[in-house]
Amino acid sequence: MLVEGDFRTFELDRRFDAASSLFTGTGYLTELEDSRSAIANMATHLTPDGVLLIEGWLEPDYWPGSTVHSESGVSFARLPHMLHSGRSVHVGVQQ
Repeated sequence: MLVEGDFRTFELDRRFDAASSLFTGTGYLTELEDSRSAIANMATHLTPDGVLLIEGWLEPDYWPGSTVHSESGVSFARLPHMLHSGRSVHVGVQQ
């Protein structure tokens, strides 16, 4: 399913087991209240045990590289391929 909309206000008539906002999409919300509204709105579209995964902005000096996380019995892994070029970071998925 692909729906174009605003993080803060979209409304779907469905609930999901998982939802994600990857590749720093929420980083374009520059006001704290906008971020709170977006997260709350995405969370309203989850089932009671649903998981919301949000990837925020990471500056090159703070990039953790490949990581595995686990919390509350849920684990996830991200295996990026990252290249630094001056102040730019180019990220892709490792094949």
